[in-house]
Amino acid sequence: MLSLDTVKEYLNIDFSDNDDYITSLIGMAKDRAMSITGIEDSSTFNAEIKNAMLEDIAYMYQNRGGDPVVHIGSIATYRRYSKRPMF
Repeated sequence: MLSLDTVKEYLNIDFSDNDDYITSLIGMAKDRAMSITGIEDSSTFNAEIKNAMLEDIAYMYQNRGGDPVVHIGSIATYRRYSKRPMF
């Protein structure tokens, strides 16, 4: 699973003002990845899914304050590893 420190390093953030918000983004990305892939244990996510989560979090962080946003590239990665049929 992605840690707060890992995400902050990826986002190049060295302050703690937004830690709670970033933690909530981690949870949202994890939930989205689990929902789309059908993988029930996030500790089994491979490196590509974790990277997609980082991209998803970065996109949500950069577009905060607006409508809920989704990073299309991340969704494509989640679908590629989906254990569920896609219609």
